[in-house]
Amino acid sequence: MKKIILSIALVAIAASSAMAQVGVGVGYLSSTATSKISDSSSSTTSNGFYAGGDYDVNVAKNLYIAPGLYYGFTQYKTEGSVGSLASATSTTTDQYLAVPVNVKYSYPVASNIKLFAYAGPRLDFGLSSKTKVTASALGVSGEETVDNYGDDSNYNRVDLSLGCGCGVELFDMVRVSVGYNFGFLDLNKSDNITTKKNSLNVGAAFIF
Repeated sequence: MKKIILSIALVAIAASSAMAQVGVGVGYLSSTATSKISDSSSSTTSNGFYAGGDYDVNVAKNLYIAPGLYYGFTQYKTEGSVGSLASATSTTTDQYLAVPVNVKYSYPVASNIKLFAYAGPRLDFGLSSKTKVTASALGVSGEETVDNYGDDSNYNRVDLSLGCGCGVELFDMVRVSVGYNFGFLDLNKSDNITTKKNSLNVGAAFIF
């Protein structure tokens, strides 16, 4: 019985591999975090890049399930000064892993061109978030780095979002896509502050 189950599993894996495509790519990433306190809100937008890949498994004609794994890097910088007496610069750098599971529909419009659209949930896990502050006043300067995931931090590592996007595949070799993710979870642990993050991604991938 065990041999039969093992044989069925191997056949299923082989069949899914035969109908699957692997895409590996990089692209531009823009992330906007919006915080709300009572009736007021503020937003910060950070820019960077993503890199990773996904695995398209054909489940029906032109329909695919596409799990993936991506690394994201974003950074934003703020500067302020009081005339020539004092100045300060703050740079926040975020790194995270994203695991999307998308449903994708692909439609051939020519022999070597396919248009596609996708949507699905994505789980993000923060690897690192640090803010570096450099300040100077009256010729004296100092620097401090804060771990936003530290013991006394109110910043959550985990986020769940809903993503959607579209793109084009050329010659079964190159994929160009644009997508957007809407964050659901509150990334701030404070009771009176709500922070949610959305992100835009534009990139290209090689298909194998």
